[in-house]
Amino acid sequence: MKKIKFLSKLIIQILFFISIFNVIYAKNYEKYYQEDKISNYFSGILLLNDNDYINSYKKLKQLDGLESIHLPYSRLYQYSLVNLERIDEAYKFSKNLERLYWLMTILKIIKLKQFFLIIGKVLSISS
Repeated sequence: MKKIKFLSKLIIQILFFISIFNVIYAKNYEKYYQEDKISNYFSGILLLNDNDYINSYKKLKQLDGLESIHLPYSRLYQYSLVNLERIDEAYKFSKNLERLYWLMTILKIIKLKQFFLIIGKVLSISS
């Protein structure tokens, strides 16, 4: 009986933990789901495929910040920069992506540490 109670508490706490962090990140994406942002994104892709790098760059530049949640955007934006021979700007952009990647990795490690601390507390209470 104690094991069933313990497992049910553990499952509830895990679901609660996961739901909290999903809600926090959901609010960040709303600004990119506006019609002008979506239009700029697809226009930038089409212009890039038509080898119109200047206009593609202008459209993709308006979506600053999208690289943190949408990896293909980063690749397209860097491609437009390189084709416009803006190598320095492409280098700075890639360095910022690298910093962002490490920051996201560190945040994930911190979350996992908090998760395991909660699990450890639950296990110590139940035994």
